[in-house]
Amino acid sequence: MKLLVVFLFFTLLCSANTLEHDVETFESIATAILEQEEATIYPAGDRIREIIKRSKKLHYKRDCNKAELIIAENDAVLPGECNHMYNRIFYNSYKSLKNSSHAIGAYYKHKGRNNLIFIEENLERLDITLPKQFDKYIESRR
Repeated sequence: MKLLVVFLFFTLLCSANTLEHDVETFESIATAILEQEEATIYPAGDRIREIIKRSKKLHYKRDCNKAELIIAENDAVLPGECNHMYNRIFYNSYKSLKNSSHAIGAYYKHKGRNNLIFIEENLERLDITLPKQFDKYIESRR
């Protein structure tokens, strides 16, 4: 019984650390994309909503057209009015990024590693200039 309690404790501890890491990462990504210290985010998905709740820099917006950035989970379906080429859409899934012609990037885990990709053409289309520290994550679809 004690072993089970210890196992559950460490599982919850690791989960909390992962969530806090994701909060810091999405704060960094959003502030880099928008070139400002705080951002209004339309979260499409429960995990993204939880990240925004815990963040001091990211603020929840109910209307995707009034949000500065849309962050969507891989299984989240964006309402039609949100899913157009003029919105800044960022995913937490490579599959979703690959299937979207107008997403600006994705932060996702693959084989236990964190990955970050920005799509050069979509950054240019939306006139987004990232800080130099993100240059190694920019890829072209050409």
